[in-house]
Amino acid sequence: MRLPGLVSICALALALPASCAPLSATPWPTGSGDAGAVDSASSADGASSSGSGGSADGGACAPGDVATYQPVYHPAAPAHGCADMQQISGFFDACFGVNGTAALCEKFQGTYADCASCIVTPDSAPAYGPIVNHGAFVTANVAGCIELMIASPTGAEPRCADAGVAELACAKAVQAVEGCELAACQANCNVHDSTSLDGFQSCSNAADVSGCSTYAQAAQCATPDAGGGSCGAPAACIVADFKAFYDGVVPAFCLPAPVYDAGAPLDAGGSQPDAASGD
Repeated sequence: MRLPGLVSICALALALPASCAPLSATPWPTGSGDAGAVDSASSADGASSSGSGGSADGGACAPGDVATYQPVYHPAAPAHGCADMQQISGFFDACFGVNGTAALCEKFQGTYADCASCIVTPDSAPAYGPIVNHGAFVTANVAGCIELMIASPTGAEPRCADAGVAELACAKAVQAVEGCELAACQANCNVHDSTSLDGFQSCSNAADVSGCSTYAQAAQCATPDAGGGSCGAPAACIVADFKAFYDGVVPAFCLPAPVYDAGAPLDAGGSQPDAASGD
């Protein structure tokens, strides 16, 4: 299974203040060379640091028409396919780490197929894991994270008085704007490295204040000030970089599901870290 492209924490409303966690990117190994180090593509306030960005030929890519775009929600799909944190860390090191290569990534996927398929799912799948493959790049499934974190860490009580209704609505809003940006920019922006990902991000900026503006405004629920950690987006879902998202969220999707006895969680083959800290 080859997943060429880039990693970005999310593709949300970059033209609006702090609509989502800042974007960061690292080249995905596509057949030669190292995976490369994380390449910060935006500043801490969510504004792109790359100016107008660019497409493969160095020119700007502009949003296309999204008049016919209709969001379709892909719910979270925790598959619990990884045996332990060692496998989860091994996938990151092989495929996204500074010493990762295409050969190491493909070897991991061949050896631990269930774990790899839990971590990364294609965007054509009816439900998504923690990382979504769009062909030329992959994105962190912020919407799925929000949905998955609706229940409290103990599984006993919802974190919101409305039993997660507001959070699920926020998850759908987050995925809707990401889908609108993809509809506006994916075909027009030839993403193949960090520089061309900047172009996609800039195209998303433009889409968020034009054809995708209604979706972008709705996705403001995912800001740290819109209840982050309460009834907006849980803090673990809107962290500042891809590695932090990966460490905090992938275990919740992919480690063995905990077993509950009278409301008390028991260890079921591997401790699940606190999603808010990633420890």
